[in-house]
Amino acid sequence: MNKDTDLVAIYTFIDSLYVIHRDGTQEQHYIHSKHQRHVQEEFDTANTYNYTELARTESAKTSYLGVVYDSYRNLYYITVSRPMPYENRDGTRNNVLDKPWSLLVLDSAFQQIAEMDMPDCLSKHELMVVPKGIALADKRLSDDEKTCFVILRYNEKDLYNTDIATVRRNARGK
Repeated sequence: MNKDTDLVAIYTFIDSLYVIHRDGTQEQHYIHSKHQRHVQEEFDTANTYNYTELARTESAKTSYLGVVYDSYRNLYYITVSRPMPYENRDGTRNNVLDKPWSLLVLDSAFQQIAEMDMPDCLSKHELMVVPKGIALADKRLSDDEKTCFVILRYNEKDLYNTDIATVRRNARGK
């Protein structure tokens, strides 16, 4: 939800953002990652249980994983999973969960203002907005007992690393 209590939603396989207002009306805003090369193809339902084909198809697609509202800066961040090869030249296969990612930034009117390619060491699944900026879990600094977050601050041009915070976990990793 944003400051106007509108529900903002995005779906992995659709390149649009939906805003549902309190009165029940809704808006659709087209989004386009710089990594989206072409119109997304329809999935062939005949391959529903062909996991190799599912992984191959997913590897080649740009996917929008989620949207987070930044109430401090009145911005929206969309996590974008970028395309990657399914198979390497040596015949090994990549895991679709390890796809590279970027962060798409939208202003309060849902206009795209930036897209930053993020390093693999930062988790696309552990993102939260904090007063100083955006906290992202850093896999290089984290272990079974603690999660370390890198704080990125938004300035008019891009995001940059400014701080590291650590969250301790108990022995079971919770």
